[in-house]
Amino acid sequence: MGSDLPRLFLLDSGDDDDDGGNISISNFRVLYCSDYYYHHDNLSRVYVFSTADAGGGWRLVRQSTEAVDDDDDDDLFESYMGQVIGRIDRCLYLATTEGSVRVLDNAGALEFSEVDLPIRVRKSGSDNEYSTFAVVHGGSPEPTASPATAFIVHVCRKDLELFRQIPSSGEWVLEHSIPRLSEATRGLQGHPEPSRWREVDVVAGGTRLAVLEVSLTWRRRGDKRSWSFSLDVNTMQLQAMPVVEPKIYTLPWPQSLH
Repeated sequence: MGSDLPRLFLLDSGDDDDDGGNISISNFRVLYCSDYYYHHDNLSRVYVFSTADAGGGWRLVRQSTEAVDDDDDDDLFESYMGQVIGRIDRCLYLATTEGSVRVLDNAGALEFSEVDLPIRVRKSGSDNEYSTFAVVHGGSPEPTASPATAFIVHVCRKDLELFRQIPSSGEWVLEHSIPRLSEATRGLQGHPEPSRWREVDVVAGGTRLAVLEVSLTWRRRGDKRSWSFSLDVNTMQLQAMPVVEPKIYTLPWPQSLH
């Protein structure tokens, strides 16, 4: 038995202009990833589609091959991996739970390349340990504005690393690290006892902020299963996320049904 997990990601047109991209309803590309799991094997397939020149449907721009030579590092299938963690300068960043990050150069020939992060937090060998990442933009309200600073937040176990990209060279450097997040967040509203912490995931990134979620052990009825807090990459300030209670409201009855 197998399972198919398709995913779609919107890319810009790949055409240069003054704003660094030229995307419109009639001119954009879509990255389609299909991960088929069969007997513990991950059979990934990757396709890139573009709108047709005349606006009448779609055309295939590039696709992965069915049979890939192990030494062929240039193939899209061989290079593809991971979940999308964000965009920087029209490039799509992907990461795996094993701690690898790659970038898809959407402005060029749609090639994947390795991102050299100076990661210091490594897994101790336990199967329950994994890495999560998120791209965060700082210094500007617009992610594509210059000179916006790009960051990548990495969380493994209960430790956090913040990497900053040097605009002039594109090099990534370790900006800050926070070991033992369970201790660093003491004093925040709703902080759970460290003994209940299972793992920490960075679940979202945007402008200046990354959102992290803590999975908690469940001991008795009424215990909360998770707790969330945010990290400001410009100030390194940690802050508890507000708890938003669900609200019930009534939609207006359609006039045609009166």
